[in-house]
Amino acid sequence: MAPGTSIGAAAPVGSGGAELPSTLSRKVSQGTQAFIRSIAQVRGRNPSALEETVSMATAYSAQEALELGIIDLIAPDTQSMLIQLHGRTAATAVGTVVIDTEDVPITSIDRNFLESAIGLLANPNVVLVLFVVGGIALLVELSAPGMLGPGIVGAILLTLAFVGFLKLPGSWGGLVLLAVAMGLFYAETTAPGFSVFGAGGIVALVLGSVFLFGNGSGSSDVPEPTYTVSPIVTGATAALVAVVWVLFIRFVRSEGGTSAGFQTEEEAELEGAWGVALSDLEPSGSVRVASQEWAASADPGVSIRKGEEIRVVGVYGQVLKVERLYQERKR
Repeated sequence: MAPGTSIGAAAPVGSGGAELPSTLSRKVSQGTQAFIRSIAQVRGRNPSALEETVSMATAYSAQEALELGIIDLIAPDTQSMLIQLHGRTAATAVGTVVIDTEDVPITSIDRNFLESAIGLLANPNVVLVLFVVGGIALLVELSAPGMLGPGIVGAILLTLAFVGFLKLPGSWGGLVLLAVAMGLFYAETTAPGFSVFGAGGIVALVLGSVFLFGNGSGSSDVPEPTYTVSPIVTGATAALVAVVWVLFIRFVRSEGGTSAGFQTEEEAELEGAWGVALSDLEPSGSVRVASQEWAASADPGVSIRKGEEIRVVGVYGQVLKVERLYQERKR
């Protein structure tokens, strides 16, 4: 053993750290004690001290384990261990052998590039940043088709994010919240102003960051490494996304949209077009404009009957805002 380490506390518990039922606990405990006792007798260890690690959950420090005959030696490093092992005997399946570690070369095996890359990706902060940046890049591609670059970069970053996510005890609920945030940001490109969709996206992003990772066991009885996203990274990411998305929306709208939202050239041409209501609009329904069927909505409180002529006054993604055609003619 190494200095400062401990051994023992091997009382049987459930996979999640919970207490076992009485009968099952006795069965597992007795079986484990018998197994330890048989090994201790073969290896010349202290059977009673080892059995107490199971029956009483006793733990021993390195020095206590050495004094009780549970271990052979204490070594602070590899070189010290090899020196102390030299000349000792060990029982094997082919008989007793003498351990010869004099002048044994020590070879260090470093991680290769792939292992180092996976180690870097298996970081909660890196996973969050990759997912958010990749998601935003894909949204940019969807909002302004034909750029290609953002779509390719986004797909690569999202793939790397999933590789890192699968290496950690992540929560699928947190991942769903992040996906919802991306969906709300996309909805913002078809809605007027940075309001409910954008604000909802920021909230979903923060909640997704909080719930993305957690304790794998969910039990305080069995300490395990806890993986969480740094609050600083969460706050910085949310602030950066808000700023970048506002700037992008302004750019897109200045290039091809109006204050009502982003519009393609085809959608912009629909403003002012005439059509006919295919269903009652109270205030939502369907209309036919430019030989195509569209979802449409009138002002709150306004009803337009099926068959009435309408005029398009605004385009919100795939939804047209319309009014009765005769209202325009009276102006």
